[in-house]
Amino acid sequence: MKGLFNLLRFALLIIAVICFTAGCGDSTSQVSDGHTSGTQVYELVPRLVLGENELDEHYSLGAISAVRFLDDGRIAVLDRFAYGARIYSPTGEYLQTIGGQGDGPGEFCNPSSMAALNDRIVIVDKSAFRATLFDQEGRYMEELTDSWSFTPPSFIHMVSDSFLVGGVTHMDRSDGVSRMNYMVNVISINFECVDTLYESAFIYEQGNVSQMLQMTLFSASHTTDGEGNVFVSAASPENYRIDGWNHAGENFTTITRDFDPVEKSPEEIGVESERISRLIEARNPGVRHTYTPIPYKNQILPNGVHADGLNRLWVLRGLSDQIIFDVYSYSGNLLFSTIMLGIDPNEIQEVLWWSISEHGLAVFSRDPWESPLVWVFDFPE
Repeated sequence: MKGLFNLLRFALLIIAVICFTAGCGDSTSQVSDGHTSGTQVYELVPRLVLGENELDEHYSLGAISAVRFLDDGRIAVLDRFAYGARIYSPTGEYLQTIGGQGDGPGEFCNPSSMAALNDRIVIVDKSAFRATLFDQEGRYMEELTDSWSFTPPSFIHMVSDSFLVGGVTHMDRSDGVSRMNYMVNVISINFECVDTLYESAFIYEQGNVSQMLQMTLFSASHTTDGEGNVFVSAASPENYRIDGWNHAGENFTTITRDFDPVEKSPEEIGVESERISRLIEARNPGVRHTYTPIPYKNQILPNGVHADGLNRLWVLRGLSDQIIFDVYSYSGNLLFSTIMLGIDPNEIQEVLWWSISEHGLAVFSRDPWESPLVWVFDFPE
């Protein structure tokens, strides 16, 4: 596996330099958007929406940090307000909550990220520097580490039973300058750094939360398919590129397309600024900051690349007002595209956070005050 990560690191350092200058609806149509002419385009509507019943403690949601499908199709919703993960059946019935408030075994202060694969669920609490392993029945198994050599990762995925991948932000103030580096790292199950797949290094301007988000959490997308394949794309207004490596270290796919940069309208910039500024304040009490969007849309959004476990790669294209996924085979052939309906049109794509597996698609808003909901979609038939 080491060969995979060395190869991936070399290629992505080059890319980074370049980039930084329900059920499905019945409507299936040949829609042309200028880029998918002749490609089948499906319109999908949610088969299930979680969080609409605000009067029931098990069905109301608060500050959602992650959503994952478990191996049998159950849906795990990691909620900071619930201090753990609520588990729902594939039809939306509440089953149980994993975790709880506290600092004891299997308890959390601020659960921030979650991954699931086979018989394992890993939940990270960044505030408590804790990573906890549960089985998929919700039984506490163990704390995965009692010492940390780096900041706990965000947006973790399980590469295999032994490895995860996640985003880590490191700060070095040893020379009086705030030098930051956002890395997509491969991490052992005991949370030891194995390799770095992607880096975004910069000097942090004190108080500039816009810079921090754009150079860290909003700078790249990464995913795995649970079979040892890793996919990474640097977010960029100018370049559309996804690279995939298998467990043997082979760069088995590179997907590129030609799109012209798309400028955001003043209205789009205003909505994005307001929503993400509120997101920052809601998730970081006491922080007051106005987020300043970049003027152009990213051709692939952060959190925009997903593997569905069926040898398909779902790429969230960010160049239109509609939510559009382009779906590729691992060989890079465009199979079809989907337009996602049924989500409030005021939900900006930068706030929506997706999870995809062989059981379908799920998405939630990272803004806990506007729409603490989870929309669940089936694949087109």
